[in-house]
Amino acid sequence: MQSPSQHNQRGTTPPLSTGEFYQRFRALLSPRRLGQKLRASRPRKQRRDTQLSPFQLIVGTVYHSLQDQGPAQQHIAEATGVRISGAQVSKRRQQMGSEIFEWILQQICGGRADPHRHPAAFYRGLRLVGIDGSLFSLFNTPAVLQQLSKACTRRMQAAFAKLGVVALVELGTHRPMAAVISQDTESEMALATRLVNQIPAGSLLLADRLYGVGKFLVAFLRLFAPGQSDFLVRVKTGKFHSRCLQRLADGSALLELLGTDAVAGGKVQILVREIHGVVIGRNGKRTVLRLWTSLLDAQAYPGLELLELYAQRWEQELSYKELKINLGAAGLLTSYTPTTGRQEIAALLIAQAVIADLRLEVGHTGAVPVLRVSFVKVLSHVRSLWNVLAWSGDCLRPAQRTRFIHGMFDSLLAQLTPPRRARSCPRTIRQPVSSWPRKLKNGGCSHGAFRYELIPA
Repeated sequence: MQSPSQHNQRGTTPPLSTGEFYQRFRALLSPRRLGQKLRASRPRKQRRDTQLSPFQLIVGTVYHSLQDQGPAQQHIAEATGVRISGAQVSKRRQQMGSEIFEWILQQICGGRADPHRHPAAFYRGLRLVGIDGSLFSLFNTPAVLQQLSKACTRRMQAAFAKLGVVALVELGTHRPMAAVISQDTESEMALATRLVNQIPAGSLLLADRLYGVGKFLVAFLRLFAPGQSDFLVRVKTGKFHSRCLQRLADGSALLELLGTDAVAGGKVQILVREIHGVVIGRNGKRTVLRLWTSLLDAQAYPGLELLELYAQRWEQELSYKELKINLGAAGLLTSYTPTTGRQEIAALLIAQAVIADLRLEVGHTGAVPVLRVSFVKVLSHVRSLWNVLAWSGDCLRPAQRTRFIHGMFDSLLAQLTPPRRARSCPRTIRQPVSSWPRKLKNGGCSHGAFRYELIPA
């Protein structure tokens, strides 16, 4: 009779029922569909690996992104039951490339919010979508430095080579909807232009000042006719080639802009509605905002509502905080090549989507807002749960596994994040470091709600 260690050395995969994460991922992406995509992208017949299938490799890579420590081969064994060496994992990932991971992102990511159950993710029937970019640092290995260049800062070159990513996020649930990863030194605007065609119809896109330019708005309007999707972007204070057509009753104005068409070339006229407003903080500080939107009807979409709505764009930054801080990608990626680095970023985004789906399930079970379910606590709970289920093998019956999952949901509902308090504290520190203001004593906290005022055009 073989010992358990001899059985595992052969790489025999246990029944699929032993991997709860495996089953959850399989519900998101069919192995058959992935196999069809791989065969279509690789017309030449490849040698079949009987030990670890491509689907199992992808499952194990995403599962590895959800763990806080441990080698990839160990997590692949826990998720799939197949034991291979770290060298084999690296070789297989290099052979697979990064394009298939971006294709998986398109299949798995997307909006999940429901207008009735998640009203915070919608504005007057429009799904709220944020767009923004970020950078991920890689080790300075020869393979990385040969393909990627370091960015230049005001002082010198950056310490590490970086890969850029631009993601669409469903505001209200923090679920990634789509993403593109740079192949070289592509700018954030170039990546965002590639991402525009993945914005779903019936959305309201919220973006910061980088996207408040004619080039991006032309690319957006080229793909979405009026009524399908709209935008609300912040604009830099300054002069633009524009002409005021009409002043509206709520204080906003209709403007005619000139934008550059990157596809057809030449200048294109764009019709936008400009909203000027002031955000008054709890401490009385005033911040002037200049917004452009394609929602031209001032009666259906009042300017004061849009000014207040724009604050929800900050959820995009919180989503990146969950991705980079909570999932552990704020420092250096663990990959040594640009190819595996792009795979790692895609796997992190897929892992974030899995956690977002679990938050939706917990919120639906307890009939509570999704964002009151802590991302950190969900991540901590599922790490423990999936490890226990993986270690238990076939010892637990399906009813017992379900009981474990329901117990996790009850625990998360008992630890909901309380509603956010109307309080803010000054961003100062106690020591005179760099140019930060020095904090000499406690105090200075302010209470109350933010106020919004429109500046008539």
